[in-house]
Amino acid sequence: DTGLTIDTIHYYKVYAINPSGTSPASAVVSATTFDYPSQPLNLILTPTITNLLEITLTWVVPADQGGTSITNYYVERSGDNITWSALATIAPTTHSYVDNTLNIGSIYYYRVIAENSVGKDPVNGYSAVVQYQSPTLPGAAGSLTAEPYGTTNAQIRVNWSAPSNSGSHPVIGYLVERNVDSAGWGTLIADTQSAGTYITD
Repeated sequence: DTGLTIDTIHYYKVYAINPSGTSPASAVVSATTFDYPSQPLNLILTPTITNLLEITLTWVVPADQGGTSITNYYVERSGDNITWSALATIAPTTHSYVDNTLNIGSIYYYRVIAENSVGKDPVNGYSAVVQYQSPTLPGAAGSLTAEPYGTTNAQIRVNWSAPSNSGSHPVIGYLVERNVDSAGWGTLIADTQSAGTYITD
């Protein structure tokens, strides 16, 4: 029986026919055609603590799979919550995706849709939308000074002021470079791991 509408119940009974006529009806059976999956649930976005330009999306299987198994999930991303583009196709047994293609200082929107053998529902099948603001860089440190320090003149105290704009997060450290007699710049301290604004070399 073909050409049926999705998500509709169809009842059937059968009669046997011979030259003498038609038998009584068989028992009645019914079947419901498959439907699109409903929307994936509980879409959660979690930034990676050690890399804020990477996020992980997780979600829960739709409450209604449409009567048949999920075949794929599709993750979509948007920069304006209007125009969407496909980001990834995810296997049905996986309910997460890591996006490490983010740029500094950008807003991203995400949504997920499930697909089964019927297809995917572009009207009602999308998960709730989640949003992420990627981090922005701090401004430059200011008021940099360097002065000889110590009784043997074998040290230099370097002072500076914190940036007027720390970006999207507080400053947690500074990278300090040094150039000795114009021989070229090199890293003196990769990360002071402190918001303090001086070092002694």
